[in-house]
Amino acid sequence: MYRFQPTLKRLPVPALEQTVRDAVAFAGVFASAEDKALLEKQAQRFMDGAAAKLQERLLRYAAAAPTGNWLEPTWDGGYLGWRGPLPVHMNYFLEADLAGAGRLAALSQADVAYEACIASLEHFGRVRREELQPDSDRQGPMCMAQHARVSGHARIPKAGSDEAVCYDTPPLGLQAEGAGGLHFATRYEPVRGTRTVAVLRAGHVFVVPLTLEDGETPHPALRDALSRIAAGTAGAGGAGAGSTAGLAGLPLLTALPREDWAQARQALVAHPDGRRLIDGIDRSQFVLCLDEGACVDESALLRGYILGGDPASTGAAGGASLDGAAAAARWFDKHCVVVGRVADDAASAAGPASGGADAGGCHRVGFLFEHMPGDGLTTLRWVEAVRTALADGTAAASGSAGDAASVLGDALSHPNSVALPAEAAALVSDAVSRGRAEIANWYRDMSGFALRLEGSGSTAFKEAGLPPDAGFQFAMQAGTLRATGSLRATYESCSTARFLHGRTEVIRGASPEAAAAARAFDGLSDSASLESKQAVWQAVQAATTAHRNFSARCQDGQGIDRHLTGLGLALDLLATPEPQRDEGPSASLDPAEREAATAFLRSPLLTSAATWRLSTSNCGSQQTAYFGFGPVAEAGAGVGYFIRKQDLRATVTSFADPAAPGVDAADIATAFSDAVAKLLALGRDVNGRA
Repeated sequence: MYRFQPTLKRLPVPALEQTVRDAVAFAGVFASAEDKALLEKQAQRFMDGAAAKLQERLLRYAAAAPTGNWLEPTWDGGYLGWRGPLPVHMNYFLEADLAGAGRLAALSQADVAYEACIASLEHFGRVRREELQPDSDRQGPMCMAQHARVSGHARIPKAGSDEAVCYDTPPLGLQAEGAGGLHFATRYEPVRGTRTVAVLRAGHVFVVPLTLEDGETPHPALRDALSRIAAGTAGAGGAGAGSTAGLAGLPLLTALPREDWAQARQALVAHPDGRRLIDGIDRSQFVLCLDEGACVDESALLRGYILGGDPASTGAAGGASLDGAAAAARWFDKHCVVVGRVADDAASAAGPASGGADAGGCHRVGFLFEHMPGDGLTTLRWVEAVRTALADGTAAASGSAGDAASVLGDALSHPNSVALPAEAAALVSDAVSRGRAEIANWYRDMSGFALRLEGSGSTAFKEAGLPPDAGFQFAMQAGTLRATGSLRATYESCSTARFLHGRTEVIRGASPEAAAAARAFDGLSDSASLESKQAVWQAVQAATTAHRNFSARCQDGQGIDRHLTGLGLALDLLATPEPQRDEGPSASLDPAEREAATAFLRSPLLTSAATWRLSTSNCGSQQTAYFGFGPVAEAGAGVGYFIRKQDLRATVTSFADPAAPGVDAADIATAFSDAVAKLLALGRDVNGRA
């Protein structure tokens, strides 16, 4: 699994001149002529002064990085230092494509959940034994370090900055010479004996055994435990004597801003019952969410995955989780496997495209990921393993039957039994209420829409003479301009996993070439002459070529955004020179150099151009149905998409934009759809194809 790690290169530090030149050009898309001229002057002052010193300091810092990746401490620190709430901003989801998995029609929700657990256990076993086949792209092997910190991951809220703990075995293969070592911020705490899964239903949390004492063999009581929990017979005894009423919504605490959750957690773990419960959830391999219904409306489903359900909803329109405790359906500090069942009559009416019986046996299986330990290309392997097992039935016969009650006892009837003193109980209950309000506010403020373009997959783009990803990225620029009246700073995630401990770089979609082409494209009428269409097509080709070239640079570690972050880091490192250390001529900056560096690196124009009001990512496969996440900026939109041969699927989430009143995710998605249709038609017209 890790055999190629020693062959991977360290993440490079890009060329200084190229980064500064590109930063000015991209920012210029959103600037007036006067503001761009000012930024150019600031860039020149920076290059004439502190730039070389900062670059030299960053190069030395990179050479000394213990994991081979100079960005990793800043990257992990940025994730863990986030003090806002995790929902929307830090979590993303993937849904398994169960089309064709007709065998699931005869299964109960508990059966599907059981098979998903067994498939997950087998996948993580391969990772633990270091048997997983290495990831690779067209250029060769990719870093496998992220896989080892997916199972058992827990994000622990702490004052000031969270902590990342992996309750699993630290991989020996990563500790070999030249393999990059363990991740910077993750602390490993191996599980001894039985592995567990935390199960969420109706706001209650059940920690049940996933394996026997050997940590590998499926526990015989698992299937029965899931059946009882899914049927609602578990937990029927209520919260338990001495528990706080608010603990029925315990998961809502994880939706709070991190400082608030850290305070509430302290109140819980200060008492033995609370510590036992929270520790049990933290140490579980993952969280299994048994949603009490799966939303048929795919656009509403997006918010159900991300948020867990609308607190105000009591019916099927409310999201993926449908009871009165709907919003308590996710544990945002850990990875969640979500299993929901569509009511039989609703599934029949919806048909296969929406999870009907012919598509997936009335079931939906999705995954909500806490973003800190890994990216989509890593977690996609888990999704694909589970989807394959569900389709093939390979996990169905695993394990033996056992009586859950004899193993779990009161844990099934009193899942959240926590006796707290009155003061602590009041604090926790109040925090649960505030967590519910957080989810309700997200539901109020964020719209979602699922876009499915049949016949507009990679084959159609190529036939029109366009590279698929760059073509859709341009369509999003044109669609955004049409829907909102302006272009937006655009983030496209690019994997840098070709390098040791690589994460992502930013492919900026709103390039000068894309901006010019989008405006020309927007003004092109259906009745335009062939000559006019050819002129616009040339502009589109220039935009997609520029996008592909910049994408290739980002994959090679030569993007600009992580470099700008590194230069800012170098500026901070030189803020307090250490005379006792021999750091050469770049050990300090004079006041004029510092002022010039600050004026450029932290200029409002550069900051605005990196405020991602259109955040996009292409992640998926033939085995996924949807991929999505929330907006990352106020008045912004988030677009998760993937392009298969015959279709394009995207999920659009959006916050209200005061500059474009009334425009929601459906409007933006419709504009994307129209732009794709117009773009493909333009390519056919210009290239003489019917």
